[in-house]
Amino acid sequence: MTRSFYSFGDPSIAYVSVLLDRIAEQPTWLDDYGVPRFGDFSPEDIGNIYASEAALAEVSCQGCGRMFKVALTEVFASKSLGLNDEIRLSRVDYGDPPNVHCCGAGPAMSSVMHRILEYWSRDYEASMNWQRDTTFEGPIAEEPVDPPDTIAEVLAAVGSGVQSIRIMCTSRRNRCDLAGRITTEMVRTGRVLVTYHESYVSIAHQMIEGLVPSADVGHWKEERKVTLVEFSRLKDIPLSTISCHHSGGTGSDGRRYAKDL
Repeated sequence: MTRSFYSFGDPSIAYVSVLLDRIAEQPTWLDDYGVPRFGDFSPEDIGNIYASEAALAEVSCQGCGRMFKVALTEVFASKSLGLNDEIRLSRVDYGDPPNVHCCGAGPAMSSVMHRILEYWSRDYEASMNWQRDTTFEGPIAEEPVDPPDTIAEVLAAVGSGVQSIRIMCTSRRNRCDLAGRITTEMVRTGRVLVTYHESYVSIAHQMIEGLVPSADVGHWKEERKVTLVEFSRLKDIPLSTISCHHSGGTGSDGRRYAKDL
């Protein structure tokens, strides 16, 4: 779909140049609705005020090759993946290029994704502030990557005898689902310790809700199958009584982790 600064009507017939023709300066980037922006990119300036992920990408028209800097949000991702997942797997797609009449066929052709210039995210459960993560910045490979079987990788790591695993669930869309299923699989073979930052108390409970019986979840003194504890209280836990360790959330407790996913 061709994006334009028109919020209503058929976007395929909207024409950004009716605005740009009246302005001598060329826009430095276009936001997620195709609105021309002037100045440096900021996730605070994107059109979707509810976005939790934002990126500035470099794309080109497939017809004439004209380059554009455009904004992306999680709306550009599939239902099962977050924007950072799409970027990591080289599946991120902007769709049709901005409708500036760069060439005859341009607005009707898919754009070519080249690179992610900036990636930002925020988690409403922890803070409204945007945080930049350069991990997801750089060139986008031409060939997409198949999503890995993360749960299988985690279980293989546990079986290899590593001390602990950190699960990087930065997409709000799949965090609870992925971490919950990993915990569920781990609990089949032993006790599981789930640690988290104090801002993620609700997330820690939500990720296993409906997957692990509530009677099996509790404080470490209760010796339940799943122990939930904040990072700040981790020093009080006798780790020798826990057979599997799972660190959730996005904080750090200062310990060394044997595997990052």
